[in-house]
Amino acid sequence: MKNVIAIIGGTGKAGKYLAETAIQKGYKVRLLVRSPEKLTFADPNVSFIQGDARNEDSIYSLINGCDVVINTFGQPNRAKPLY
Repeated sequence: MKNVIAIIGGTGKAGKYLAETAIQKGYKVRLLVRSPEKLTFADPNVSFIQGDARNEDSIYSLINGCDVVINTFGQPNRAKPLY
């Protein structure tokens, strides 16, 4: 069985690309997204957690049971830096 990959920022340009590539390779993907309506693809190997990367519970829900975590989140223009 292939690993489960968690992606923080799944609706951004990098997150979408990584998710689509992982799915094509047969991996299961779990995405953390603020706005699920921005998801542009549906696949039985994709699940999502609606939440915020600044919220500890959202992050825990995303990574629990995953083998790999990839962070691709961005931030809104003019927002205070999250790093």
